[in-house]
Amino acid sequence: MSMKKFHYQDAIKFCWERMKENFWFFFGSLMTIGLVSWISEDVDKLSENNPSFDLTILSILLLMLMLILDLGMMNISLKIHDKKEVTYTDLFNLYPRILKYFLTNLLYFLIVFGGLLLFIVPGIIWAIKFQFCSYLIADKNLGPIEALKESSRLTRDAKMDLFFFGFIVFIVVLAGALCLVIGLFFAIPTVMVAYAYVFRKLQENKIEIIKEPESKK
Repeated sequence: MSMKKFHYQDAIKFCWERMKENFWFFFGSLMTIGLVSWISEDVDKLSENNPSFDLTILSILLLMLMLILDLGMMNISLKIHDKKEVTYTDLFNLYPRILKYFLTNLLYFLIVFGGLLLFIVPGIIWAIKFQFCSYLIADKNLGPIEALKESSRLTRDAKMDLFFFGFIVFIVVLAGALCLVIGLFFAIPTVMVAYAYVFRKLQENKIEIIKEPESKK
């Protein structure tokens, strides 16, 4: 079943409303991520100028924290889409899945990079095909290979719709960046909930067949 069962403008409108309802929560979360990112960049610069074991360990820890926050934002976006209560701890409580998240994104990067080397088009197709692998870590706690396979299943017959949706998302983010950057505080949360919306629609259309093991919930 194709994603054509919903209109892009309806998706953006729905997600805009959900973003407005949770704006200050998103604002605080993005400020936290921005602060950690700023500290991480400063530590990296210090490490380049004055290499030391302590700075290297700190850089690794900050990278791990950024991965946890990325995963947390996906978790929050899914919960907000599902109209579930969210708390600040949702940014951090998926930390046990960080290794799966790292390995999944590494495989995704290698697949897309390899595709781009093959005359670009395969890379674009594979980027679309496997784009929800990270969401499947946040939502179902799947392993890297299982997440890639499930993303492939969910996006089957919907790649063109997803390509145009990605283009619309790019326009939304660009518009936010052009609004003196402040617009990004509105654009980024809207886009994040929009991807959660699409992810849920794909699951509804394809019918979920993979469930998270009881012991890992």
